[in-house]
Amino acid sequence: MVSLEFKIDPESPDAVYTQLKEQLRSAVDSGPLSDATKLPPIRSLATAAGVSVGTMERVVGGMIADGICFRRPRIGVYIKEGSPDKAAASSLCHRGVPVQAE
Repeated sequence: MVSLEFKIDPESPDAVYTQLKEQLRSAVDSGPLSDATKLPPIRSLATAAGVSVGTMERVVGGMIADGICFRRPRIGVYIKEGSPDKAAASSLCHRGVPVQAE
């Protein structure tokens, strides 16, 4: 499973939710997260980012709504194979800090 590192800029005009969503999109576009990769559990992502589970649920829920990920009940969340054009996903991340794999 991929380990992710998040960087939240407290002085950014973007909400924490938006910063995290852009970082996950960037990870899908440029590297550590690829088609069919299982995301770490929501609680682990929230702990790594230093945010509440509810905030991370909102981030992942937004990724699911955008067609980047899908949820398999009781199994986990995966990056959707053939997800929307990665260039389009990248353009939505223009302000985000890339997520780095450890």
